[in-house]
Amino acid sequence: MNATAKARLLQMAIDTFGTRDKALLWLRRPTTALAGASPLNRLDTDEGARQVERLLGHIAHGIAA
Repeated sequence: MNATAKARLLQMAIDTFGTRDKALLWLRRPTTALAGASPLNRLDTDEGARQVERLLGHIAHGIAA
């Protein structure tokens, strides 16, 4: 995944959680929605990035992940 796409997902996380600090905390924390991986660890592949993007979309819209 390229730097532009990572920056876009970071901005999406900031928009979802309200602050950069909260977004970074969420990106670093393992989650069961990603089989115990942290969102940040999933950004190494396109498929993982899509999973993170979907998860952020669900959170932003109040849909249980």
